[in-house]
Amino acid sequence: MKKIILSVVLVFAFGLVNAQDKKVSSNGGQTAEGKWLIEANTGSWATGNTSFSLLSVDGGNTAWSVGLEGGYFVVKDLAIKAGLGNSFLDLNKLKSIAVENKWNNENWDLKSRLKEEVIIVTDVKLSIVFASHNIVKMSGYKPNEVLGKNPKMFQGYETDLVTSGEIRNAIQLQQPFEKTVLNYKKNGEVYACLIKGFPVFNLKGDLSHYIAFEKAA
Repeated sequence: MKKIILSVVLVFAFGLVNAQDKKVSSNGGQTAEGKWLIEANTGSWATGNTSFSLLSVDGGNTAWSVGLEGGYFVVKDLAIKAGLGNSFLDLNKLKSIAVENKWNNENWDLKSRLKEEVIIVTDVKLSIVFASHNIVKMSGYKPNEVLGKNPKMFQGYETDLVTSGEIRNAIQLQQPFEKTVLNYKKNGEVYACLIKGFPVFNLKGDLSHYIAFEKAA
């Protein structure tokens, strides 16, 4: 049965932005004190900020989003911005994967974990099918840059072979694991990553996916 989920997100994030690149003149331009700034974007579930989303589950997953941010220039070239976050759409995407693949219910409290941890889901062949938006803060990679790739993409010369071997063995045995590994960011910087990995089974007891909860250690 085709399911349509229509969502409006009310999750806000606040921050400051230096908008030197938005000036159109040195006197009274777009970034002058007292000016308002409105930005919008559209894109897939893996790219943009989200104020509106359309998610369709009908044997395949599709999602569409519109992002919106607004700002007020408190002084010239410096604005306070408010934007709509991505955690709501991440949670909806995870739920759609779980429903479509008939995951056996696990009490992972995904909503709370998305606040502090990066969530990555792979298929049984270890190709990444989902990465939460906060992965960019930890690794420098955007979600759409890791989809379809193996988590080995984060490993490098300083990654401990013994630890990675223990993770590989746990995956082959379809067992949970918790390990800290040295991973590499997109810019080549090394960071310690705490990974809590779990096999995910469907209602028939067959292996469906692997899910990992990660954060910088």
